[in-house]
Amino acid sequence: MTNPEEANEESSRRELLSRALEEIRRLRKEVGQLRSRQVEPVAVIGVGCRFPGGADDVDQLWQLLRDGRDGLTETPAHRWDKRRLFDSNLEAPGKICSSRGGFIADGLSFDAGFFWNRPSRGAESRSPAGSPIGSGLAGV
Repeated sequence: MTNPEEANEESSRRELLSRALEEIRRLRKEVGQLRSRQVEPVAVIGVGCRFPGGADDVDQLWQLLRDGRDGLTETPAHRWDKRRLFDSNLEAPGKICSSRGGFIADGLSFDAGFFWNRPSRGAESRSPAGSPIGSGLAGV
């Protein structure tokens, strides 16, 4: 038989677990109610896209995927100096080992304001992927 002190501790633990279980049930119910309020219908009224490989609309993107193309091209000359930065040797320090990447046409026309970026010099010198234009790393 257990002594009164052990019985009291056991009773306290059971009470604590019972209250914790009740709180878990209450919180689960509350989460369920909050989630049900967040579900709202969504209407897609238009789609726009610009992907590498000339996929500038949904039909072109679908064609690119159907054809099994990846959209990779040689890095445009205005992005970085290939002669200075490219080296096919993977061990070459400070060099880029691929001269191909996924680049969108006319990347400089990126509309930073549309994507809630504050107008700044930073937005003007960044690619749509967020990489500095001319860094040699954008799209690689």
